Amino acid sequence: MKPPVPAALRPAAHLRALAVLRASAAWLRRCAPAVATAVATLCAVPAAAQIDLSGNWATVVQQDFRGRLNPSPADFLGVPLTADARAAALSYSEESLDELGRQCHPRTVLSLWRNPFGLRIWPTTDPAGGEVVAWHLRSALPGGGSFFAPMTIWVDSRRAPSAQALHTDSGFTTGHWEGDTLVSSTTHIIDALLTVNGAPSSNQATMTSFISRYDELLVISAVVRDPVYLAAPYVIAQSYQLSARGSSDTLPYYCVPEEVIAGVSDGAHTIAYPLQGNPLRDYMRQQYHIPADAALGGPQTMYPEFRRQLRGEYTPPSQYCIRNCCGAVNEFGGVGLAEMRAYDRRVLECTDSMELVLN
Repeated sequence: MKPPVPAALRPAAHLRALAVLRASAAWLRRCAPAVATAVATLCAVPAAAQIDLSGNWATVVQQDFRGRLNPSPADFLGVPLTADARAAALSYSEESLDELGRQCHPRTVLSLWRNPFGLRIWPTTDPAGGEVVAWHLRSALPGGGSFFAPMTIWVDSRRAPSAQALHTDSGFTTGHWEGDTLVSSTTHIIDALLTVNGAPSSNQATMTSFISRYDELLVISAVVRDPVYLAAPYVIAQSYQLSARGSSDTLPYYCVPEEVIAGVSDGAHTIAYPLQGNPLRDYMRQQYHIPADAALGGPQTMYPEFRRQLRGEYTPPSQYCIRNCCGAVNEFGGVGLAEMRAYDRRVLECTDSMELVLN
């Protein structure tokens, strides 16, 4: 008597199994790309930042130093101001900083990349997984605190709040990595100043920043857009060098009003120039022979071709400082300040406030 044939070896079962295998092979041929993508997605580890941005970073001072710390009055060359922005800028008076409500008002995050005092950067990590949740950046002004608003870049995929949410000096910033570059977007910034000498920014201004590290060099570029006061995107660039001289403290900003001036800082007055009444409107023309069409800014002043329009209108000044005017020292850990001494001697006019800060 022959032993019974197992069901798996019977012809009918064999044919059914073969048909299933053929159907599976055909399905795999059709769906292989999708299956490979799904498997890669399920098995992939969330991308983490490959670059550590933390540290104390000294500003590399190679350009626009006077424009960063103490720019000349009514000098908006290269800033794409609209007509309304120009009118607002010419109404600005430095005496307004003595008003009671403005003595301790920090500059917004739009000015962070243009501060001459360097940066301190540190992360916040998830205690469970160790991933970086946010990067914190603040001006490294000596003495603790800073009159530049700090920035927090959230890199944990959170969404920005609604357009009606609170606007602050620091705004709200989210970021993501594109290769080795941290790309961030800042919104919800209060209306304030875009430049130290009075160019305004509205509460609709936004800023896109690109932060890249190359060993001990940090390179930052940013694009500011403002549908109210800017006729074109405004580009800012700054470099920093890793420094061991900076402080590791992360103290919050603190300030106490120090002086009450009758008629200015008594809480009942606002200082501003009337329309077309700014006595410093022609400062750049009088001091440096720069035509008003250039000094008062606008999108056309951003491009090298604009120089052709100034031919015949501009003649260099004949008198320069012969002393160490605005002589710069390496007081704040900045790189390049001492090297600017020879250049600074060519500056026509220096302000007392600049000399007090730098000497």
